[in-house]
Amino acid sequence: MIGANDNHRRAVTGSASFLPAQPHKPGTAPLVVGSRVRCTLPHAGDGIIYAITGTEDPASVRTLGNGIVVQGGRAFVDVVWSNGNRSCGVPEAIVRTVQWTVYDSVADHNEVKAALAFADQTEAQQRDEATTAAQAHAAEVERLKIAPELAALETGDDKYSGKLAAKNLRKQLKAAFPGVRFSVRNPYHASVNVAWTDGPTTAEVEPIVSPYKGGSFDGMEDSYSRSKSAWSETFGGADYISTAREFSDALLSRAIVTVLDQYADRFETRPEVSAEDYRKGRLYAFNVPDLFTAHGCEDLQSLIRQQAATMTGEA
Repeated sequence: MIGANDNHRRAVTGSASFLPAQPHKPGTAPLVVGSRVRCTLPHAGDGIIYAITGTEDPASVRTLGNGIVVQGGRAFVDVVWSNGNRSCGVPEAIVRTVQWTVYDSVADHNEVKAALAFADQTEAQQRDEATTAAQAHAAEVERLKIAPELAALETGDDKYSGKLAAKNLRKQLKAAFPGVRFSVRNPYHASVNVAWTDGPTTAEVEPIVSPYKGGSFDGMEDSYSRSKSAWSETFGGADYISTAREFSDALLSRAIVTVLDQYADRFETRPEVSAEDYRKGRLYAFNVPDLFTAHGCEDLQSLIRQQAATMTGEA
C-alpha cells in the first residue's frame, strides 16, 4: 500500500502504475476521468477514476452524524483499483467522505487503459478460478455420495437446517466411540449441540464434528461467513455447532491426583481437594506457590480443568 504522503514510491500492478500526489483539502479536488484516488476499504487502496456519469456538485455534499451519513452530489464514478478490483457507480458524496482521498495527480489515457486491461485480466482469472473450484466441489460431492466407508450416512436436500447433520453426527460418534453416550440436539434452525460426559476428549471429537460446520463468525467484521463445503452439501451442516464435554467426579478425582502429584514439591502440605471443591469453583482462590502465568499466579481450578480436558474416561 502507498501512503497518502508518499510521493516517491510507485506502485505498479500489471502495466498500470499509480503515483499519488499531495491531496487537496478533503472534498475540494475536482473529479475527472483519470483522477487518482485512495480508499481505505479492504477491497480498494489506490485507484483511478475511469468513468463519470452526471455532473459533479461538491458544494451540495453534506455530512451528518460526524460523517456517518453523507448526502448530496450529482455525479457517479467508476474506479479501477491497483489490485485489479473495480468499484462502479460510486456516488460523489461517498467519494468525498473521510474514507476517500482525491489527489491532484491525473493519470493519462495510457495509464487508464493499462489499469482497465489489468482489471480485465484479474476478473478473467477470478472467473477461471471460480469455475475450477465449482468443478472440484461437484466432483467431491459425487465422490462422497458413493464412498463405501460413508455408506451408513444419510443424504438429502435438508442441507443447513442442522437436522440431517444431527442424524449423521449421531451415527458417526456412535461408531467412533462405542459405549459413550452423546447428546446430539438440533435445538433451533441451523444449530447443533453435541454434549457428552467423560469418554473421548474434545480434541478427539472435533475432527468428526468440524466437517458439518457450515461457516464461521468473524468477530472483527461482526458477520457470519458461510462456507459451501462438499461435506455439508452431501451429509448436512449447520451454521452453529457447539461441543460441550462434562467431567464425572471420577475423572475429576483422577485429574486432581495428577495435578497434585505434578506440583507436590510446591506445597509444604498436600492440599485436600475434592471434585465438589472444583464444581463449586473454590479452587480459583487456591494458588500454586511460585507458579505464574501472564495474568499472575496459577490456580488449582485452572490446572485441574486443563488436566481433565486431556484425560479420557468411561461415561
